[in-house]
Amino acid sequence: FLIDCDGVLWNQETPIAGSGETLKTLLEHKKTVYLVSNNTNKHITQYHQNLKDRIGVAGFPSSQIISSAISTALYLKEKLAPGEKVFLAAGPSFGKTMSGYGGPFSGLG
Repeated sequence: FLIDCDGVLWNQETPIAGSGETLKTLLEHKKTVYLVSNNTNKHITQYHQNLKDRIGVAGFPSSQIISSAISTALYLKEKLAPGEKVFLAAGPSFGKTMSGYGGPFSGLG
């Protein structure tokens, strides 16, 4: 299962009705679930916090949370030549994600 976070599990600070129960049921039935987001303003630690605080799901595997910032960092790490970097003009969470996943960058973030 691929489940979008923002607008499906929660909307801003408000959990979507039934989203926590649905996610818990999928996990209890040993279904493989990946959470996805195109929000670059959140670090993976914020997703864990939101899962726990907003919908009551703790301990979700980090390897099954995929954001556009994570995807970008992994893609650049794979595609750029050794020593090559990109200039990142983005917020601090994106920069923290890039650093954490070895995404080669300089600039803001």
